[in-house]
Amino acid sequence: MTRVNVNDGSKLKTDDTEPNLSVALVKNNGVPIDLSSYEVSFQMREAGDDTLVVDDDTTGNVSITDSDLGKVEYDWQPGDTATAATHECEFTIDDSSGSVISFPNQGFFTVQIEEGL
Repeated sequence: MTRVNVNDGSKLKTDDTEPNLSVALVKNNGVPIDLSSYEVSFQMREAGDDTLVVDDDTTGNVSITDSDLGKVEYDWQPGDTATAATHECEFTIDDSSGSVISFPNQGFFTVQIEEGL
C-alpha cells in the first residue's frame, strides 16, 4: 500500500497559485519512496468528474525536492484552482522499465478549493 503525506498547498481559494502542493510519497508503513530513478506525475480532477483539471509531470510543473525522502512539489498554474470544489488527486511514479505505482494506491487524497471573495 502507498499513501501521500500532504505538507502544504491542499487548502486554497479560487485562483490561488501559492503555496505549492508539497507532499511526501510513502509506503503504508511510513517508509519514504526513493524517487531517484522515477519520473513523477500529478493528476487532479473535480470529485465525481472524469475530466482532469491537472495532468502534469517532472518535465513540466512537478519537481522532486528530496528524492531520498520521497518529497515532491506541484507548482500550481493559473486555471488549476479556478473552480471551488473538492478535488481528487494522485501522484504516479514510473521508471524506465514501465513499472508504475500510484500514490495513494487506494482512493485519492483531496485538495479543497474554496470560493474567494
